[in-house]
Amino acid sequence: DKYGDSPVGVSDLYQLVADNDLFDLGDGTDRSQRTRLGKLIGKQRDRQFGDRRIVAAGESGGSQRWRLVATSAANS
Repeated sequence: DKYGDSPVGVSDLYQLVADNDLFDLGDGTDRSQRTRLGKLIGKQRDRQFGDRRIVAAGESGGSQRWRLVATSAANS
């Protein structure tokens, strides 16, 4: 809920994921963990979680952006 349906990149989500131990990003460097997070998010593209779906939101500065969009019960 922190970002709502605003487009975000891995750099926006990394601290949230790290602080809450949401994914196993390995023991590598900060950069390798961010890369791993980006790949994990990419694998979830267009998947639905409850009433939200992860969708690509274009690129900004050469980095992929993502959005969580609300879905209606009719689309479930």
